[in-house]
Amino acid sequence: RRVDALSPILDARLPDGSRACVVLPPIALHGVSINIRKFPTRTLPIASFGSQATCDEVRQLVTSHANVVVSGATSTGKTSLLSAATEWFTPEERVVCVEDTAEVRCHYPHSVHLQTRPANQDGNGAITLHDLVSTSLRMRPDRLIVGEVRGKEVVDMLLALSSGHTGSWTTVHAHSANETVPRLTSLVLRHYPQWTRTNARELVMSAVNAVVHLERLPNGQRIITDVVYLHDVK
Repeated sequence: RRVDALSPILDARLPDGSRACVVLPPIALHGVSINIRKFPTRTLPIASFGSQATCDEVRQLVTSHANVVVSGATSTGKTSLLSAATEWFTPEERVVCVEDTAEVRCHYPHSVHLQTRPANQDGNGAITLHDLVSTSLRMRPDRLIVGEVRGKEVVDMLLALSSGHTGSWTTVHAHSANETVPRLTSLVLRHYPQWTRTNARELVMSAVNAVVHLERLPNGQRIITDVVYLHDVK
């Protein structure tokens, strides 16, 4: 991926799975900034995110094929929890995982991992998360994983979840479990302003069965603080 004077910001994945963010001057005022975000070499167990009762609750969400949104602020462990949840998928299930930068660890043999691609020097060839979500629905997934929704892909994902793609998981930035539905609703309206807020909220409520919220404690531990059920699995 390119980083130079014309493209001074780079977000990329290193060979070991770490995530790198590079910003060059004059955007970075005091010189080149290189930030590397490293991830555990193994998938964290669900037990590291809460009590046994919490673990059992998350496992029930997986086994019942609920559509789940994992919410939280930056660096609260949303992707790590999502990776941990995949440990309870069954090997026979076809899993399609789409991400901006590959972070989710899903080691099933019957899985497909898709990653976005930025435009080239001429501004051509970009593959967005919206493109990948649309493509994934043509790949017959038993479970769809969207690493994080923050763009127009939100509507494709919600429509898929509300029309029979059960057992799917995604993450979104939100400060609380109760703020997650309004956050998803706002994302829909931002990219599809012709929708009404009522229609956007109804789509979210029909697509998502539960919200699992994470927070990072002062000691660095990341824990599940809330599980909110929107409606039962049909």
